[in-house]
Amino acid sequence: MLSFAWLASPQASGQVPVPNGSGTADDPFRIEQFHHLIWIANSVNHGEELSGMYFIQTADLDYNDVAEQFGDEGWDPIGGYRSVDGILRKVGFAGSYDGQGHTISNLSINRPAKNYQALFGYTKGVIKNLKIDRANVAGNEYTAALAAYMFDTNIDNCEVSNSTAISSAFYVAALCGYQAWGTISNCSVTQSNVEGVDYVGGITGWNNEGNITRCHAEGSVKSSNSLAGGVAGYQYYGAMSKSYSNATVSGETYVGGLIGQTSHSSVTACFATGDVDGESYVGGFVGKNESTGITDSFATGNATAAEFVGGFAGYNTYSDGTMTSCYSTGKVTGDSYFTGGFIGGITGGTISSCYWNKETAGVSEGIGGVPQEGMTCYGKTTTEMKTAATYEGWDFETVWTLTPSNNNGYPQHRWYEGDASVNSVTKDKPQTIVQLSVDAITISANKAFCHIDCFDLNGRLVVSARTSAETARLPAKLQKGNIYLISITYPDYHETIKGFCR
Repeated sequence: MLSFAWLASPQASGQVPVPNGSGTADDPFRIEQFHHLIWIANSVNHGEELSGMYFIQTADLDYNDVAEQFGDEGWDPIGGYRSVDGILRKVGFAGSYDGQGHTISNLSINRPAKNYQALFGYTKGVIKNLKIDRANVAGNEYTAALAAYMFDTNIDNCEVSNSTAISSAFYVAALCGYQAWGTISNCSVTQSNVEGVDYVGGITGWNNEGNITRCHAEGSVKSSNSLAGGVAGYQYYGAMSKSYSNATVSGETYVGGLIGQTSHSSVTACFATGDVDGESYVGGFVGKNESTGITDSFATGNATAAEFVGGFAGYNTYSDGTMTSCYSTGKVTGDSYFTGGFIGGITGGTISSCYWNKETAGVSEGIGGVPQEGMTCYGKTTTEMKTAATYEGWDFETVWTLTPSNNNGYPQHRWYEGDASVNSVTKDKPQTIVQLSVDAITISANKAFCHIDCFDLNGRLVVSARTSAETARLPAKLQKGNIYLISITYPDYHETIKGFCR
């Protein structure tokens, strides 16, 4: 039973309207204005983690609508370390939040000395179908635009665009700073920049025993020290599949186009196209592979470092660190013996049926360092790299495709059908027209709706009606020149539209 006793305090009373709904799956709380997000934050940060509660966002929300309430430090995240009944403890959102394809824009956070900075500071619930646009977040450890720390939960079909996440510490990403034992699926980061010290990535800084699938990142990822990757800075006992990065990545050590370092994990059918640079352990795909099986993957970006640098990987170690059916085409620039067209160095593991373009790499050896026995890593010409027969044992029936018009003529994954297949934060939105006058609300749509609520900007209900029609006219007393929120429920969708009374 949720009490929300703190809402009765003078500070909160009258300022934070409670969202409509009962929080069940059939009647979820409807997030129709930014004040409803404040209500969620206040609930969680006072110890009510909203476990088992359901939320749907019904309109695009702009942080600028409430920015004055928060001052220079900006948004106070949902969850993190909070004082609850005089005891400092970690609290997190434990409900289900469905953005329904809507956007939260202009989020601003400026707490460079504090941890858990994001829209959701700590979450152990479900977040899906949500867009974050034009967010600017500065924090310490665990910093991101969407979720600073996710624990044993799922983020699905979410997007971060035109945003910045900056930290002077660890676990930094545009989407999720740190993820443990959860799943991130069908998510994207576009035109966004991430900066941190260690464990820095586009999708997540650290993937700890979690799963990442069908995600992609674009923009730039910068680490001032180590472990930077286009999708993940570091992956530990995790899994990544059907994901890619177009981001440029830079750092000192363990820098990769897709992953900075992967340990005791699996990586399947992924690729990276962005340029990478650092000092050591730098690869177009992965900086360091430790006890991870990497299969059916490729890199096309240029790789630059002083040592342990390769077109695909910087370094491979331990007997169960394997690379199978992979290729690279980028230019490799290194200053030491440990420079290779495919990999900078290897002290353990195997490389099987892998290829590198000896014309574009700019180096003479595919594997840098001490020669290894039993490695099948072949340097081929550009023409050969664009010929299916070159790739011995590769599956061009179900895994790969090769056509002159796709991927510049090099092999591409069959699962990849462009950005829309990787991330599409959309639903079948009805086409709705709302007209307001001083005495009525008129609504027309291309499908039948079942419930209508009208609220003023203070959250007060003006009129409510149940119906089953594609058109409706509701008598109402509205003020000319005022803006109202029209909440419309369909059998399979819910939205809130701002209307101006003329």
